Amino acid sequence: MLTKPKEYALYKGEPFVSVGTLRQISKDTGLKISSLQSYGTPSHRRSHKNGMQLIELEDEVHVE
Repeated sequence: MLTKPKEYALYKGEPFVSVGTLRQISKDTGLKISSLQSYGTPSHRRSHKNGMQLIELEDEVHVE
């Protein structure tokens, strides 16, 4: 079974910057994947509240 690549949203403070996989966001923004990964860490979020924030998006689950 193939797993779907994780998707993320990148924000700079409140404004939205990009959405997609790490590779897609890197291509859109010109940022290194390692930099993007650091933007998603709890320590980065605490120390850079209005800086870049990487948020992992969860799959939507539809219940009928």
